Amino acid sequence: MNEPRQIKNPILNLYAFHLRNDADEGWQKEAKNAQLIWENLRNKAGTGLGIAELKDFQIAAENLQLPAENLLRETCSFSKEQADRELQGSLTAQRIQDAYSANLTLYYQDTTIPASELHQFNPHNCLSGESLGVSLGVTWLLYAVPAVYDDYRQLADDCVAGLTANKITPADIYVNESELFGSPMYEYDNRASDPTQRYHIIIWLQRQPETFDLLTAEFDFYLENLLLYRHKILFPYFRAQKWYARGQELAGQLDKELANFSQNPVKDLKELKNLLVGVRDKGFEYNKCLRYLQECENTVKINRYNYQLALAEIHKMQVEGDNPQWLTSFLDLCDNKYIGQIQGDLNYLRAGQNLFQNAIDTIRGMVEIEQ
Repeated sequence: MNEPRQIKNPILNLYAFHLRNDADEGWQKEAKNAQLIWENLRNKAGTGLGIAELKDFQIAAENLQLPAENLLRETCSFSKEQADRELQGSLTAQRIQDAYSANLTLYYQDTTIPASELHQFNPHNCLSGESLGVSLGVTWLLYAVPAVYDDYRQLADDCVAGLTANKITPADIYVNESELFGSPMYEYDNRASDPTQRYHIIIWLQRQPETFDLLTAEFDFYLENLLLYRHKILFPYFRAQKWYARGQELAGQLDKELANFSQNPVKDLKELKNLLVGVRDKGFEYNKCLRYLQECENTVKINRYNYQLALAEIHKMQVEGDNPQWLTSFLDLCDNKYIGQIQGDLNYLRAGQNLFQNAIDTIRGMVEIEQ
């Protein structure tokens, strides 16, 4: 029987992101569910992990209106005795532009554990995007030292299986291997369109002792910002798919109404007026779909630019031989898939604008004739 693969001194970082602003509420106005991220960190993460400090942490209300490096009233650090080890950690909370960012760090110090026991960092999946319900989603980054330096990829798979309590098959969501600060990184992503259903996991296995020394506060700053911009690209893409689907639905409804109208011409004035109102309302909503799609495209482009700036700063820190592919390949994905798809959807819906306008003009002319 094979011995379970083991890791030493694991550190798990949960990066959770949630939109603070909602344009529907007004310019730079707070969303109705803006505080959900803090409520769920207390109720889901704090309760799930059984950590009193997490269940009771408080956000400084006076800091919520302005971007702040620290939203907490006091430092949130904690330790908890488990069966044969001590779980330690900390929480940082801040507002970055129009979003809230939480970084929950959990770690075992001077400890070796089987990778299969990593579920103790995430009991009952309490740190998942689904559990926390954050609008922009979460990323997990696990840093650990292999107990035996042999098959890094298999060890990374075991870590993912351990973190998710075998709810996910690692091979099904494996993306690629990278290298940063002389140590390999493995990216896993189930690519769910809904951010709350998405698993984005990075396993970073120390191969060079110097790697840990390069994890400076400056690096942490740019990494957290980069991950925020990543999620702020994925979220508008998710919303754009919904607006495009709704636009397609409206166009399909109009096609059916016009086909029925051509086969059974309406001559009654009241029916013509009702038809005009219905087509006009659909046209208004169709144009709203187009406007929101355009906003999604602009948001993706802005955050792509911000992502690239943060990535450039990380590039300055890397060492010879590094290849942080999981960071750089996302830009290609953004250009070729996210921006390209939204632009294609926009062009398709724009072609349907004339159909609505022509239908409105035609029915309005018939109303005038009947009157």
